[in-house]
Amino acid sequence: MKRRVFDIEAHKGGSGKWFRLRERAGKTTLTYKERSGIEIGDTKEIEVEVGNFEDMATILQQLEWNVTAYQENKRTLYVLDNVEMCIDSRPKIPAFLEIE
Repeated sequence: MKRRVFDIEAHKGGSGKWFRLRERAGKTTLTYKERSGIEIGDTKEIEVEVGNFEDMATILQQLEWNVTAYQENKRTLYVLDNVEMCIDSRPKIPAFLEIE
């Protein structure tokens, strides 16, 4: 899995709004995220599927949104009763479990 994060208003010192472009298991998605508070539920997300990771990254860069992060990791996904459990691992960082 790979992802790039684009800060929408970096020139304003960060606004709590960003795009995440992610490629996972052959599917590429673009997610708009907006943080309104400090709790995990305070992040609004709108996600759409896009055709190509690199092409979408080029479009976002042409809009002059800064890439603030690039990450690659391995993810193992388990689903039980409509609950997704993901184990993510990255070099030099302990593995962690994400439940959605």
